[in-house]
Amino acid sequence: MLQWLKQKLGAEPPRRVPTMFRVRDAAGETVPQVDLHCVFTPNQTEKKVRKITASGLCILHWPKGSRHVRVQVKGPRGGAAEVEVAVDRPDPDRVIEVQLRAVG
Repeated sequence: MLQWLKQKLGAEPPRRVPTMFRVRDAAGETVPQVDLHCVFTPNQTEKKVRKITASGLCILHWPKGSRHVRVQVKGPRGGAAEVEVAVDRPDPDRVIEVQLRAVG
């Protein structure tokens, strides 16, 4: 029965595992908070959030229907980085390391 249902509905959609980032400033120290500007595609959902981190770690949840996200990350002392993540990446449980670069 389950096989029949899978055939009718098509392939299973990718799991939308929350993405976890570890953010470090330009000197390599973890940051206490980050500002994230996210654009999810193909639905063009935009999200701006400030996250308090735990040893530089923060979690980003995927909106329904999203397959890709471009994230601009800004630190509290002016560093910045940009990261792109696909929902169907081969290692969705891996923490993504983000190194901020000095701005200016």
